[in-house]
Amino acid sequence: DPVHIRRYLAAHKESEWYHDDRATVVELHTELGDNRAAITSIGLGSPRMLVELMPGTSLATLAPAPLFAYLVFHGAKHLWARLKWLADVAALLHDADIETLYREAVALGAGRSPGLAIVLAHELFGIAVPQALLEEIRRDRATRRLVRFCYTAIMADEDAEGRLMRPMRELIAFERAQLWLVPGLAYRWGAVRSLLSRPNAVAHLQVPNWAVPAAILIGMPLRLLRRPARLRPQSAGKTAKTQ
Repeated sequence: DPVHIRRYLAAHKESEWYHDDRATVVELHTELGDNRAAITSIGLGSPRMLVELMPGTSLATLAPAPLFAYLVFHGAKHLWARLKWLADVAALLHDADIETLYREAVALGAGRSPGLAIVLAHELFGIAVPQALLEEIRRDRATRRLVRFCYTAIMADEDAEGRLMRPMRELIAFERAQLWLVPGLAYRWGAVRSLLSRPNAVAHLQVPNWAVPAAILIGMPLRLLRRPARLRPQSAGKTAKTQ
C-alpha cells in the first residue's frame, strides 16, 4: 500500500527493500539518526573526504570527526552488538589523535557515544588511550552503565534468524540505555516520542497517526509475553555474531 509505505518512511530513518527475482536486499537510509536532538550538526553540508575504493575510483564520505561521531552514535544505539562495528572504530582510532577526535565528536552532538566507544576499543582491542581521558570518561556513572549493557549485548546469544536473544531484564536495560546516550531532556523526550509514535508493525499502519501511540502501548504486553518463547536459546555458549 503506497500510503502505508509513505507513513513508514516518514517515521523511520531506514528501510529495507527486497528484490524477489534477484534475491538482493538494499538498506536505504534517509537520515543519520532517529532522534533530532543527537548529532544535529552532521548532514549534507558536513566536511567531506575522499576514500579510494580501488585505483581510479573514489567515494566521498564524511571527514574524520563527523564520521567518528556518526559511527559511534550508531554503534551505541545498538549497544555495539556487532563487534565488526567496534573493530572499524578501533581501526579509525589507531592512528588518530584520540582526545581531539573525542572532543570534536562530543561537540557535534554525539553525547556519551564517543567516550563509550573509546572505552570499549581500549578494553577489547587494546587501543592506547591517554589515561587522563579514560579517567574522565569513566567518571560518568551513566557511561559506566552503558559499558556494562554493551558487554551484555556483545555476549548475547542469537536465534536462528540472527536476532539477539536478551532476557527480559536485559531488554528493559537496552530500552533504558537509549535515554542515556546523549545528556539532556531534549534527547530523552525524543527517545520516548520515537518509542511511542513510530509504527513498527503492519497493524500500526492501519490506524490513524493519532492512534499509533495507543496501538503501540496496547500491543506491548503481548509482545513482551511472546518474546521468551520466540527467542528461546538455540544452543549454549554461542557468542554474538561478528559479521
